[in-house]
Amino acid sequence: ILPSNIAIPYCKLSEKLGLPPILVYADCVLANWKKKDPSGPMTYENMDILFSFPGGNCSKGFFLVSLLVEIAAASAIKIIPIIFSAVQHQDQDILQKALLDIASSLKKTLEVFHQIHEHVDPNLFFNVLRIYLSGWKGNPQLSEGLLYEGVWDTPKKFAGGSAAQSSIFQCFDVLLGIQQNTGG
Repeated sequence: ILPSNIAIPYCKLSEKLGLPPILVYADCVLANWKKKDPSGPMTYENMDILFSFPGGNCSKGFFLVSLLVEIAAASAIKIIPIIFSAVQHQDQDILQKALLDIASSLKKTLEVFHQIHEHVDPNLFFNVLRIYLSGWKGNPQLSEGLLYEGVWDTPKKFAGGSAAQSSIFQCFDVLLGIQQNTGG
């Protein structure tokens, strides 16, 4: 049971933000960082997280590398409208250049992602950190879900934060015509 003094304001805030009342990717990655030196570069060494989880630097590594991947992929995301326009206008030259630009950007993004091996211990991630990120859906400790006292009369099952919630993956799914099954 999440007590009403927490559940009610938390659910109201979540509703205003358009987010489920559980820790999601936007909370722990997109809104959980600061630069150590505000005028310095957007690098792992110059960044820190605002709140952490058990598992020590593993949570910092996971959250910051995920953020740096988002930043690295921004240039690829900017190319998506160019691709749609090139397809619509059947301009193969622009389409080819845009696809090469996306490939180059994604290669750089993958290089950033490989920093995960430097900063995240797989054992700590799966046995400590992931427990806090998994939420109440499919959690054997909360098989019926979590009761948000004063908000709902029955327990709710929400999936927690996942890199699958990244806008990067969602944008490329749209580009490639991939539709995810969000049910169940």
